[in-house]
Amino acid sequence: QTPTDPYTGKIETDEFEEQVKVALNNLKHAVEEAGSCLENIAKTNILLPDKTKYSAFRKLEGDFYTKYAPSLCTEPPASTFICPFNLASPKMQIEIEAFAYRASY
Repeated sequence: QTPTDPYTGKIETDEFEEQVKVALNNLKHAVEEAGSCLENIAKTNILLPDKTKYSAFRKLEGDFYTKYAPSLCTEPPASTFICPFNLASPKMQIEIEAFAYRASY
């Protein structure tokens, strides 16, 4: 998921923290639309071109999962961090890919 506004399709902010929050919220909505939930995310790939923002991302990610998926305890899902040269848009500072399962009963 990217930090694009789901209604406008545009990146509305240049602030890293806000982009992370938008991307995480987009991730939450995508997983729920697919019939799953944050607790069912097995792994994420975090594309973060500026590796100096790693700690800030981890803090925001931890706060997000604590709020929306408290059953994960204190740890977000397993993740791989990738530092690409750039992302799809020069304005984009973060992209999150997630692998989740959907329980079937």
